[in-house]
Amino acid sequence: MKVFIPILAKILCSLRFAKEIKSIVVEGCTDSSGPEPHSWDLSHERSMPFARTGLGVLDADGTKERKAASLSLLSASGRGSAEPLTGPTGSENSALSRRVLFKRGVRSFEKRAFLQVLKQERG
Repeated sequence: MKVFIPILAKILCSLRFAKEIKSIVVEGCTDSSGPEPHSWDLSHERSMPFARTGLGVLDADGTKERKAASLSLLSASGRGSAEPLTGPTGSENSALSRRVLFKRGVRSFEKRAFLQVLKQERG
């Protein structure tokens, strides 16, 4: 995380990509061994330390602008057991299903065009 987060923040805040990225989601996942309401809570609890640690790394790195930009894009969520990973036999692999993902959302071409027009209208 100490290496990955500053690199990710630098890319997201670069002039080339800043307008293209609309979100960064830290997503926790679980296996299907427990009841679904518990899995949702557990997977959300799994994602939060990664989000907090990432922001802490940016604090330690002294990149306040990147932290501010990351805060405006960042969210943490739990998917429960909605997307299990399977092993070679096709059955759920519990160890692989318990994971945290970093996902980024990008603006669609249509949305970017709309935002450009809106920006021009506002002057």
